[in-house]
Amino acid sequence: MKLRTAIAAATSRLSDAGVDSPEHDARALAVHVLGLAKPSDLLMVDDLDGDRAVAYDALVACGSVAAARDKGLYRMEGKEYPVKDGDVLLFKFNV
Repeated sequence: MKLRTAIAAATSRLSDAGVDSPEHDARALAVHVLGLAKPSDLLMVDDLDGDRAVAYDALVACGSVAAARDKGLYRMEGKEYPVKDGDVLLFKFNV
């Protein structure tokens, strides 16, 4: 799936769900799913592979972080969590 197509579809879906800034949020979700450092890094990516495309679609379908958390797609795990293909990770640490 082309990244540009996925972001356009997500923007439309988020807009239909009433999200205030659907294009920004669609891009932010793509940055998160791809594990990129910043939004401008999206320019270097052309395709979403199978597992990442599924993860991106699942997050967009939720419409919010709270809904993703309720569905178990966004949760806190310990450092012993076995990472699988398609997992989207957000590292939290205390300095």
